[in-house]
Amino acid sequence: MTRRAGLLVVSLALTCGGCGADSLWPEAPLGAVPDRPFTQAPTGPAPALKRAPATEAAERRVNDMAQRILAANADLPVRPQILTIGKPEPEVFHQDAVALYITEGMANRCTTDAQLAAVLCNELGKMVSTRQALLALKARHGDRSPPSALSIGQDTGGTFGAADATHLAELGKFQEETGRAGAALAPPPDPQLLARTFLKKAGFQPADLDAVTPLLREAQQHNDLETQLTSPIRPFVGQ
Repeated sequence: MTRRAGLLVVSLALTCGGCGADSLWPEAPLGAVPDRPFTQAPTGPAPALKRAPATEAAERRVNDMAQRILAANADLPVRPQILTIGKPEPEVFHQDAVALYITEGMANRCTTDAQLAAVLCNELGKMVSTRQALLALKARHGDRSPPSALSIGQDTGGTFGAADATHLAELGKFQEETGRAGAALAPPPDPQLLARTFLKKAGFQPADLDAVTPLLREAQQHNDLETQLTSPIRPFVGQ
């Protein structure tokens, strides 16, 4: 009887131990993994980045146009991924020289192929211009990296209206602080001129860029995805 009682006690202890462990995380389902398991616990709710995928038709349309533009501009110094995001608001932006994002809402607002091409070429022009400026500074000041290309302000005028040149101003400050003897750096290529060149090579009219000016201006008011996806520290993006 003593031996049986002892086994019963051990069995009950193991059973209760398991119940006690579950009670520590009553809301955590089996297999749940925290969003950021290797960083400090967040002080507030993480930004909601989870978005519905873009429709197949929108993705195909954007990809076909992107391939047409890239194929027609074989000498383009960047070959970014073109990604379509399922968001109804119009938005288009790029991340360094590796990715160009466009929302389904932006693509749908482009009612013609020429308008969609103009929007994509406009962003490619900004991407190439910033990249060339950074490469020139890096070549001259190899011992110090130039400031990161964060989308804080509006660097160029024209399509987007008046320019505040936030990033270009940072690049200028960097040049002054690390200035050395020698010829001044050439200014980066004009993003608008680049965009018109890309358009013409792809079989469209450079003036098509003017037709999407109101849409590009409206897209500037919807930059939540750009802010979150291009920030130095990116939150976990749920699938």
